[in-house]
Formats: sequence, structure tokens, C-alpha cells
Amino acid sequence: MHKRSLMYVPSILSLSLTTLGGTAPASQAAMQVTSDSVRTATGLDEPTGDLTLQQAIALAVSQNPELVSLSWETQMTEGRRIQAGLRPNPELSVEMENVGGSLPGASNAEATVSLEQTLELGGKRGARIDAAKEERRVVDLDYEILRLSVVSEVKERFAEVLATGLLTDLAHEDLQVVDAVTSAAAQRVRAGAVSPAEESRAVVELANARLQQLLLGEQYSLARRRLASLWGSAVPQFSRAVGSLDTLAQVPSIDSLLQGTQDSFEMARWKAETRLRERLLAVERSKRVPDLTLGAGFRSLRETNDETFVAGLSIPLPIFHRNQGDIHTAGASVSQGRSETQRALIARQSQVVDAFTSLTQAGHKIRVIRRDVVPGATRALEQVRTGYERGRFGYLDLLEARRTWIRARTEEISGLLEYQLARAELERLLSGSAIVLELQGESAR
Repeated sequence: MHKRSLMYVPSILSLSLTTLGGTAPASQAAMQVTSDSVRTATGLDEPTGDLTLQQAIALAVSQNPELVSLSWETQMTEGRRIQAGLRPNPELSVEMENVGGSLPGASNAEATVSLEQTLELGGKRGARIDAAKEERRVVDLDYEILRLSVVSEVKERFAEVLATGLLTDLAHEDLQVVDAVTSAAAQRVRAGAVSPAEESRAVVELANARLQQLLLGEQYSLARRRLASLWGSAVPQFSRAVGSLDTLAQVPSIDSLLQGTQDSFEMARWKAETRLRERLLAVERSKRVPDLTLGAGFRSLRETNDETFVAGLSIPLPIFHRNQGDIHTAGASVSQGRSETQRALIARQSQVVDAFTSLTQAGHKIRVIRRDVVPGATRALEQVRTGYERGRFGYLDLLEARRTWIRARTEEISGLLEYQLARAELERLLSGSAIVLELQGESAR
């Protein structure tokens, strides 16, 4: 599973976010944009206000530079398919005999005009056409795999924007808490209940909280730029990503997921690649049969003023060169393709197991944090803050309660991101399989 670090300046928030990605619930229609519709898209306008995940996906699949570049590969394979079906051109030849020398000029010259046509034997043309069609299937699957990879990247970067927004909100909420504590500390100092050093510590904490909010604002701008770059925009036009990380999926069993791996686009691509190599082997085998060249023409005999027809036939004798080397190479390529297909399946299933493990662990983490950790930390903070204002707790008690609350909220966001990353990874690994439909989300609460 590929992971992405959330660039974040260390601070009193002690963020433990180390991965980003994930997904917000997207409609099946948005996930099933066909290659043809993508290739014929004229481009979409990026919203200047709110941006939804569906809009971000539509923008990326229609305007992503890498996808646009790969779409031309389809046109190239179509050209190769057309070329594969063409027959050899006929050859026209003109031959003059008895011209010049000791003979009197060209009056006794003999002219022969002939037309030759090579007839391909051994099924060469059909083998080439079959290979070209299979190559088109491979390219189409490559496009689909890249398209879904772009969709996965959109989900990751969209989640990065959402997560940074949540952290910004958390920092703003923390700033309000620190501001209230600073005011309470100043009142206690004026009342002579505590040392002025306590107010100084509170002022420092307030400055740190304000700095943290500023840094997160810059991080939010960076996250927006990273998302917009997926549809080729250097300067994002949207101002806010609208969505939620707060979804958990109904996860199928690991056995079902592993079975679904065999029906994924990635495995279909490798199977098509092996079939392409088999077609190329057939092309090389067809070359063992030599081609037949037929010729027919007209000859004019000036000396007698006679006219006659000529005909010819030629065929190479496959004594030494029967394309043995290329046949051997193509056969080995077929065997390699089968081995690569098996290797790809094993690697893909290993990735599915990793993503499934991350998904289940993150889901358990979220539920525990929401059931026990966050409520407890919130109650403790409120109790200590109220007690501090009444003089029952010291500033260090309040500082520790606040940091515990921050850690709990941060871990909650971290768990959601880890969960959504694993879910998006599973959707990518199983793309093309019906099992993806079972990964639709429900509220995590």
C-alpha cells in the first residue's frame, strides 16, 4: 500500500498523522466513467466555491495530463491494427533489352512490362490482425487501471484537504480554550492567587496556539494546490472541499476479497498481456511458411513486331532460415507472461491482505477512541478547566488535560484517515471486481 505523509510542523498538538489518502463516499456512477466518455470529454470548469469529491473525480479523469497522454496510445494501437490488416503492394516493373551496344539504336529493343504480387501464406495477415486486436485490449486495460489510479489519488488528496480542514478547526477550538485559560490566569494573578509566572506560561501557550492555526492555514492552501494539480491546475479555483471522512464500510471477508482479486482489472490486464504474447508467437510461426510471388506481364518484340505474354512464380526455399530464433524468443515470452501473471496475482493478494488488516485495525481504533477516549478526555478538560477557574486545580493540571484532549481528537482524525486510505487502497486493488460494490460506506458514529 502506498502511503503519503502529511506535511505538518511539530507543535504542542503532537500530531500523530503519518499517512494520508482515504476516500469519501462517491457515487457508483462517478466511479464507472468509461474510457470512451473520458477520451471524448472537452474539459470541465473547476468550481470557484465548494468542491465535492464527485466534481474532483470528474475534473481529474477528463483533464489529468497523464490520462490525456495515454489516451493517444489508443489511437496509435488503432493505427497499428489498420497497418496489420494491409496486404503487400503489387510491384510494377519495366524491362528493356537490346538497347544500345552494337545494335542500331533502340529499333530492335524488346520491352517487357510486368506486374508482380506477393501472396502471404501461412496465415500471416490474420495472425497480425489478431495480435493488433489483443494489443488494443491491453492498452484499454492500461487506461482503465491508470484512470482508477488517478481516482484513488484524487480521493487521497481530497482527504488531505478534508483532514487539514479538520485540524484547522481543532486548532481554532484549541485557541478558544487557551484564550479563555489565559484570561482566567490573568484574573487569578490580579487577585493574588497565583504567581505572575503562571500568566506568562499561559501567554506563551496562546502564542503557540495562534502560530499553529497560521501554519495549518498554509498547510490547507498547499493541500488544495496538490489536489488541483491532478487536473492540471497550478492555482486552485475552489475555496473549500465539501465532504466527510466519517464513513465506515461494510467490509467483506478476507476470503471474498482474495477471490475478488482474480477478477480485477490488473489481473485482466496480465491475462490480456499473455494472450498478446501468444498472438505474437503465432505471428512468428506464420513466418516459417514462405510467401509466394506471382508475376504476369506483356512483352513487345520490335524485331518481329510480335507481342507476347509472360508469367512467373517465385518462392523462397526454407532450407536455412525458418525463423527459428524469433519463434524461440516469442515462445519464451509467452512462458514469461504466464509466470508474470501468477507473480502479479500473488503480489496483489498480499497487498489486499495488508489493506484489509489496516482497514480492520483502523476501524477498531476509531470505535474505541470515539467510545472511550474522546468523551473521557472532553469531560476531563471541562472539569479541570472549571476547577482551575475556581482555584481547585493548578495550571499544570489544566495544561495536561488540554494536551490529552488534543491528542484524543488528533488520534480520532488520524484513525479516520488511516481507515479511508486502506479503503481507497482496497477499491483500487479490486477495481473491476464486483466486490468493490460491497465497500459502500455507512456512518462511523
